[in-house]
Amino acid sequence: MSYRVGILNTGKMGTSLGIAAQRNGHHVFWASSGRSDTSKNSAIENGFTDLVTIEKMSSECDIIISICMGSGVMPNALAVASSGFNGIYVDANHIGDVSHENHLKSIIENAGITYIDSAIYGWPYPHESDPNGERTMYLFGDGADVVNSVIDGDIFSCVIADISSKEIKRQREISDRSDCAPHINHGYGVVEFPGIIHIDDLFIDEYMKRREEAEPQDYTIDSEGFYVNRGGYRFTKENIDEAPRRYLNLTPSGCPNEDIDFHKKIEDAISKCINAYRGIYPEVYDCVRWRTDAHIAAYPKGAGMGMHHDNSIGANGKNENPIFNVLSLSMILSDRCTGGELVLKYINKEFPPKKGSVIIYPAGFLGSHAVNKVESGLRISYLEFFGQGTTSGQTKPI
Repeated sequence: MSYRVGILNTGKMGTSLGIAAQRNGHHVFWASSGRSDTSKNSAIENGFTDLVTIEKMSSECDIIISICMGSGVMPNALAVASSGFNGIYVDANHIGDVSHENHLKSIIENAGITYIDSAIYGWPYPHESDPNGERTMYLFGDGADVVNSVIDGDIFSCVIADISSKEIKRQREISDRSDCAPHINHGYGVVEFPGIIHIDDLFIDEYMKRREEAEPQDYTIDSEGFYVNRGGYRFTKENIDEAPRRYLNLTPSGCPNEDIDFHKKIEDAISKCINAYRGIYPEVYDCVRWRTDAHIAAYPKGAGMGMHHDNSIGANGKNENPIFNVLSLSMILSDRCTGGELVLKYINKEFPPKKGSVIIYPAGFLGSHAVNKVESGLRISYLEFFGQGTTSGQTKPI
């Protein structure tokens, strides 16, 4: 089936889309009113049919694709929405702000128009410096299969997505930055960074022996017989038997250079994770001003952690440092175990321990989490918190 495809506007990428549609046997239109000489020349050179106005395009076309400079994104949408168009509207623009994207979508859908959330990853066609480079068009929404049939071919590779195309592009752009780590965004502020560093099992075994030698007693017993950890939290004997062993003294005076180098490697990897997280959730940028000194939690067979979050000041209310935490981070140092999955309550997902991987999640109640009991072996995790405000604990600026 041949479709009548309108292009708003015929800049370099718009022209590329028009050429792709032509090659697939479709009739391509444009609207010359208000366009620059460059856009006009491009459309004429490629044989696009001029309908002069957006209103005329809306009455003649089955599909309208909007790809333009930022200042034209909303005017294009408003003009099409008010014109009586009843086809498929493809917004392939880079908007950047999710609330603006949702507003544009509502304008189109409230006018009874089918809306496709689209994003393009790659250069316009042709591109002299990278003629064979990637040129992917993501499509999300009802009617994506129709647009795919119009554009997919030797110029663009179309992908029908199951989440927002613009979100996919944002994630790819973050991952492609050299200062950001590749990631999987699970929603609710939970982001996974698979295998960001290589960790040698033999090194970890020797490293943990040195941590054991450098670490003071984890608990004291108070006058009521409760076990009190270094954070001031109280536990029963049964709780202690099921709790992980904590290591806070990770780089003591005189520790070998290989331990210092290992921590530098971890901190560099975590910095890339935080950079990526800030890109995914830009609202958190000003809320993450420092990172705590890290500690290690070792879970032997039978150990686990009940559901909790990292903003709680505990039953005695003496340690108020957690109220400043914004994000929690867990990196797996050893996964030679069964069980020990990290459970994130509000996304209803369990993460089996994977050595060298990081998960960042909200420190507050939306990040409520638990660790399933280890059935065999030993689970070792490296933990940090990121936050803002003044604390009495050990923190360093990001």
